[in-house]
Amino acid sequence: MEIIMINKIKILGIGNKEKYNYIIIKKNKHFFKWLYNILQNAFDYVPDLDKEEYIDKNNKFISKKKNITNYFDKHESHEFNNARIDIFYGKEKIFLTIITSLKNRKKIMDNLEKYSEFIKPKRINLRKTKK
Repeated sequence: MEIIMINKIKILGIGNKEKYNYIIIKKNKHFFKWLYNILQNAFDYVPDLDKEEYIDKNNKFISKKKNITNYFDKHESHEFNNARIDIFYGKEKIFLTIITSLKNRKKIMDNLEKYSEFIKPKRINLRKTKK
């Protein structure tokens, strides 16, 4: 798969701890293309994360593209190239964790800047109100 040009995905928050990074993303129909774009530079092989594969009740193998609007309150985990990617789908946001080497995480963060737009948090006024 080659790099796919898409509109930048909105990043709501990022962080890291020890051997993993986490990214909070505004849910978007281009999520899987974006995910491929940020992972492809860091790994020799990136699986097709936009495919849903299963065996139906008639014992028939089914492979189809995921419809992200149908994914909420759901968790997926993918392991490849000595890495683990966990995707937690919410109604409006996606929480992504990437567990891999520091070298790979730096490559992913470089790609993140290319394919993402960082959203500034809204300021909250903490002044006390009069009673």
